[in-house]
Amino acid sequence: MSNQKSPKKTLDNLVELLCDEAMAASDADIVAEATAYHGDAKTHVSKLRAMAEERIAMHRKKRLFEARQKLDAASSAEGSNALVNRTLSEMKDLVLNLLKKRDDLPQRLTMAARSGESMSDEDWASLYDDLSDLGFFDGGEK
Repeated sequence: MSNQKSPKKTLDNLVELLCDEAMAASDADIVAEATAYHGDAKTHVSKLRAMAEERIAMHRKKRLFEARQKLDAASSAEGSNALVNRTLSEMKDLVLNLLKKRDDLPQRLTMAARSGESMSDEDWASLYDDLSDLGFFDGGEK
C-alpha cells in the first residue's frame, strides 16, 4: 500500500479547511475580502438579489404555464361537459326531455324539480348545471 492520499480525499480535506476558515472569519473579514475581489459589497449583493428574483419569477411563470396546460388538457378531455352557453329555454327542454327518458330520475329530485312548476330561472339553471356535472348531457347516459 502506498502512503499517498487519493485525489478525492485531498480535495475533501481542502474543502473542510476552507469551510473551517470561512466559519472562523468575522463578518467584517468576509465583507473586506468580498470588497477586495468584487468591489462594493452592497452593489454585488444587489446584483445577486436581482438575479435570484429573476430566476424565481421565471420558475413561477414556468409553473403557471404548466398548470394552465394541465387545466386546458383537463377541460378538453371533458369534451361536451365543457362549459356551453345555453339559453334558459334550451336548459329547460334538455332537463324535461331527460326526465321523460329516465323513469328513475324524477324520484331522486325534489318535489319542485319533479313537476317543474314554481321553479325560478335560477332553479332551472342550477338543476341543469347539476345534471350536466353528473354527466347526463354528455351523450353517455348514467
